[in-house]
Amino acid sequence: MAGTSGEFLCEGFVETREFEESKDELKRSTGLTDRQIDFRLEGLLWALRREPAFVAERIPNRNLWVATTNRGVPLLRIFLRPREERPTECELMWIEERF
Repeated sequence: MAGTSGEFLCEGFVETREFEESKDELKRSTGLTDRQIDFRLEGLLWALRREPAFVAERIPNRNLWVATTNRGVPLLRIFLRPREERPTECELMWIEERF
């Protein structure tokens, strides 16, 4: 399975349906706009392309990683995993407010 061993790489990103649904829920619960969320995500995705192992933390025993935005209120967490078909691309699984 991709990403279960070796180096974690993210050269591209694909948003899943669940990610879009969680983003809609985040907008409802926090009042954030698409633009506000996308602004935070852009910085995080930029960092993931350059130093993914520094930005994301692996969830033990799962093919799942988590990364947290470093600015804005509230802070946001995204969950992602390497794609099976293209291990250097990551699927954005969902997004949530970091408490």
